[in-house]
Amino acid sequence: MPFIPKIGEYYIIRNKEKNKEQYAHLESISGKSYYFDYGVFGFHETNCKKKYIRELTDTEKTYRKNNEFWKLPQQFYQSFPT
Repeated sequence: MPFIPKIGEYYIIRNKEKNKEQYAHLESISGKSYYFDYGVFGFHETNCKKKYIRELTDTEKTYRKNNEFWKLPQQFYQSFPT
């Protein structure tokens, strides 16, 4: 079955230029763009194409279930709220 990202679910997205990964929440889809929010301390927004989205591995799903978010990929820029 083909991979179909669903709004409201969590995925790992990749920045194609910097080859960094980020745990993120899919907020919306428009055409071929997928819009995500991410962040531990504050929320940031980004978008990407489907080819840069992957499902969480079984290990990552366990981290998420156990609220161990620091163990999930957090490589995109993040700032503290002011």
